[in-house]
Amino acid sequence: MGQAITTLGAGIHGGITFDHQHHLFSLRTTSTDPAFGGETWDIAFLYGRGTRIRSFYVSAGLGASVIGGTRYPRLFGGGRGEQMQTMIGFPLEGQISWQPLRYLAVDLYSFANVNTEQPFGGVGLSLRAGKLW
Repeated sequence: MGQAITTLGAGIHGGITFDHQHHLFSLRTTSTDPAFGGETWDIAFLYGRGTRIRSFYVSAGLGASVIGGTRYPRLFGGGRGEQMQTMIGFPLEGQISWQPLRYLAVDLYSFANVNTEQPFGGVGLSLRAGKLW
């Protein structure tokens, strides 16, 4: 779980990833509001690939998601928002992790969700602890 800057302002991201021989299966959620569900949000399942380069891990993925929340007349917000129906979206993600210590990593995470109502994206920073790649 981490903080993010999104196309609609401050937000959050979080999830869990299973890595099998550099094939990644992820269940993740993002929100364009620091309190989940307040603005535009998604819950996504993604498939991706990753590779380790020294103390760095680089990955990218895409998938399908459920998206809901608030829709705005412009991509970067502004104007009067209105509630949108829950729908299907197509999420993308990219991540660069740096592991300075054996059980600690710093992640720079980018995400986007392409859909017909309120496309959004952002960049987040998080800290991971525990057994890493």
